[in-house]
Amino acid sequence: MDVLVKAAVGEITQLFSESSSSLRLHLTQSLKENETLRMRMKVMKSELFTLRLQTRTNRPASRFSLTRANVARQRPKCQV
Repeated sequence: MDVLVKAAVGEITQLFSESSSSLRLHLTQSLKENETLRMRMKVMKSELFTLRLQTRTNRPASRFSLTRANVARQRPKCQV
C-alpha cells in the first residue's frame, strides 16, 4: 500500500510540475506580447498625435477658404 501511495504522489507531483511549467511559459509569453502591444500602441498614439498636429498647422483658417480660392481661380475672365 505504501508503495502505491508513493507512486501516486510521484505521478501527481510530476503532472503538477509539467502543468505549472507549461502555464508559466504561456504566462511569460502573454506578458511579453502585452508589453509589445503596449509599446506599439504608444508609438501609434505618438504618430497619430504628430499627424493631428501637422494637419492643424496645414489646415486653412476656414474650411471654406480653399473652396472659395479654387472657385475664384476657375472662373474664366471675360474678354470683350
